[in-house]
Amino acid sequence: MANKTHQSKKIRNTQKPFKRKDEKKSRKKNKVTHGTKSNNLKKKQTKKKKGNIGYSKNKKQRKLKRMGIEIGCSVLIAGVFIWILSIFFFTFAKVEGYSMLSSLWEDDLVYINKRTNIGRFKLVYFETPDQQEKAIRRVIGLPGEFVEYKDDELYINNEKIEEKFIDKQDVTKAKSMGLLFTENFDITKLKNNQQIIPKDFYLVLGDNRPYSTDSRYYGFIHKNDIIGVVEMRILPLHLMEKFNR
Repeated sequence: MANKTHQSKKIRNTQKPFKRKDEKKSRKKNKVTHGTKSNNLKKKQTKKKKGNIGYSKNKKQRKLKRMGIEIGCSVLIAGVFIWILSIFFFTFAKVEGYSMLSSLWEDDLVYINKRTNIGRFKLVYFETPDQQEKAIRRVIGLPGEFVEYKDDELYINNEKIEEKFIDKQDVTKAKSMGLLFTENFDITKLKNNQQIIPKDFYLVLGDNRPYSTDSRYYGFIHKNDIIGVVEMRILPLHLMEKFNR
């Protein structure tokens, strides 16, 4: 009997450790499975976050691209619209040379109205008849008029007309040197050889009379050669000014 009890105790003692090992293994397995599940869940969450971030970035990029296209189209449409308007209504020109000093300086940018009337003392932008280039000069004589300069004074149909745009200091300086700021001439001495200015033609002169190339050299200007009237100096900004007021 003693042997039997001793053997049963042995069996019991030997069985207990196996149970503990199995429990440890199962716990480990549970831990591993739980750990893998949590890791997988974390990976899924990070992937989801990355996916959301990537999607938001792509969405922003698409939005910026769409905005860029819209802005580009708007600028293009506005440019075409302004170009169409400029064909019929206005244009811009850059002053070349020194013929219009001191009213306009070289490289000034001016706004030109194509739909306004041509009048005396207005600045006009036109194509020169002989040199085939564009220039800006001041209208002095109108169709049907006789124009004459004598001793730096303007006479239209034998009536004296004041030129307020001429700098009096320039006239005084020329006289002090025994010269005339505007040389003596009348329209009969011009290239056209006319007694009066013909219909649809204009006499134009530069404000810088001693150095200006104008109707005294290439004759009258036909109205069809006049592109428009200079109404405003735009650049430089500190010299912005409206003309023909």
